[in-house]
Amino acid sequence: MAKTARPPFNLPASEAAATGRLQVLQRAINEAAPLVAQLDALMKAKNVFEAAQAEADYINANLAAIRAGEYALTVSSIRVHGVRPANAEDESPIAGYTVSYARNGGDYTEALHTAERAVQQAVIDSGKLPGRILKLAATPAEAFARWADGRRRGYLRG
Repeated sequence: MAKTARPPFNLPASEAAATGRLQVLQRAINEAAPLVAQLDALMKAKNVFEAAQAEADYINANLAAIRAGEYALTVSSIRVHGVRPANAEDESPIAGYTVSYARNGGDYTEALHTAERAVQQAVIDSGKLPGRILKLAATPAEAFARWADGRRRGYLRG
């Protein structure tokens, strides 16, 4: 003969006891219902928090690559027309230069040493750095850095 499973609760012996117990249980349910709803909202908030945190971590981990990509795109959008001495009579290795370039449909001319970094990089990449600057180092980037450093300081380091 198979055993019947014992119910997990004690069954009241009378209708009055059952009604009393049902009233107690209904009060407990009524008190717990808002807390359960709050717990459910907290669990959903935890999921949203974890997803947002994971995405923020992913973006932060790749921010340098995003910046590099934007910078490369900015540099590639600049077309350098030329680089000329600001003063043709200045023979100094740290003489000033002006750069002429096109960007976003406009033509611009400005001092090379005060141009934004993307414009300076476009000049380096264009192969239009003046020979006096190129003589300062083995690569155009190193030569430009040395020239710009000398311009800021007012003299070249030996």
